[in-house]
Amino acid sequence: MRGIVFASTTALSIIFASTAFAGSNTVYLGQSGDNQKANIKQSNVNNFVGTSAANPFIQENGAGYGSNTVKINQWGSSNKVGGLGNAKQSGTYNNAEIAQWGTGGNVDLLQVGTNNGNVGLINNYDSPKGGIAQGGSAGQISVVEYGNSNDFNIKQGGSNNTTSVQQVGDNSQAVVRQSFSGSDEHIPGGYSNQVFPSDNASNGTITIKQGVYGASSSDFAYAIQGGGSWNTITLGQDGQKQTAAVWQDGNTNNIDSYQSGYGNSLGKVSGLTHTTVPFVQKGTSQKLVNSQTGTNNTVTGLQKDSSNFISTTQSGTGATADFYQSNSWQKAYNFQDGPDSKLVAKQYGGTGNYLYNNQYGVASATITQEGNGNNSTGIQSGGWTGAANVASVTQDGNGNNSWYAQSGANNALTVAQGGNANASTVAQTGNSNQAVIQQN
Repeated sequence: MRGIVFASTTALSIIFASTAFAGSNTVYLGQSGDNQKANIKQSNVNNFVGTSAANPFIQENGAGYGSNTVKINQWGSSNKVGGLGNAKQSGTYNNAEIAQWGTGGNVDLLQVGTNNGNVGLINNYDSPKGGIAQGGSAGQISVVEYGNSNDFNIKQGGSNNTTSVQQVGDNSQAVVRQSFSGSDEHIPGGYSNQVFPSDNASNGTITIKQGVYGASSSDFAYAIQGGGSWNTITLGQDGQKQTAAVWQDGNTNNIDSYQSGYGNSLGKVSGLTHTTVPFVQKGTSQKLVNSQTGTNNTVTGLQKDSSNFISTTQSGTGATADFYQSNSWQKAYNFQDGPDSKLVAKQYGGTGNYLYNNQYGVASATITQEGNGNNSTGIQSGGWTGAANVASVTQDGNGNNSWYAQSGANNALTVAQGGNANASTVAQTGNSNQAVIQQN
């Protein structure tokens, strides 16, 4: 083992460290002040940059201006940056560029302050600044940022990779991609023209947590996994005007998302370069579970291919769910508990699809199913302040079934079924109800 120790406390000082020994090398770095720079290169296996509280990697400026940068390149397997959160930058406008090329890479980074990471990340996902790239399998990344307006960009290629990002503060942004190829383009411009990653990596895990409950957060998260199976994305956002976009391509992948606060959105982002980005799952046996609490929250997206599952739960006023499923044996469950909720759901081009909708309050639902042997079940209850519930169900094909119940005031229901051997059941209880059922 060979070790290199650097320490600097003078502002505007520059440190350059380059090691290229046979392996098991260690660099300890301690810098404080403004405009510190470190460039570290290590090759072969089992190299370290900072390992513990006693032997850290630190660029520290407290609440000062900062503008410190570190560039770390490690070639080989089982290389590490930081240990137990002891790779740290503090201050403002600090930047970390870390690349690990090999299997079993590990990065543990803490940034404290504002405007750390990569300013302008949203407009340039592939910016070389403010990010971590791991080019092999079995990589692990943990990034924690405390403060406002922090950004981070992470790429991982290969299977069995794990990324965790936690951003505590307002106006932060995180972009995480697993199973990427250098020729892939991931900036969304609408789902019809997307190019998904092509590396077919599996068993990846992405976890992103953002915001502070009750705060004016306005954070953004974008996570993508492509081409493989058994991948998992977990998103958690607390605060106001949180937005998230998620993409998966492959089979048997899972997305689990929750948002609390108001004006939050999964799958529809406005005011940024990608103005309308739905959640997307492309492949078979995909699963998305979304939960939102608060007011004026939205979920928008699609699942393509067969045997996929969507579950959306929204509690609060003004919730909107708008999703699309294509092909066969799709299942969707929608729960909305609050006034002025709205559902638009479509299942196209297959057989054996099922949609369950349960809304309480001043709700409206528009449901479309095309194909054979499909089922739609709906419950709407309540009509506060005299407002009416409205339901519209359209089924086109053979052997379809619609069952709907409404309870409250001024309800209206329209069911249209085209084809043979279809069935419709309607139960309405309350005042001024109207039902129109058409079969042909």
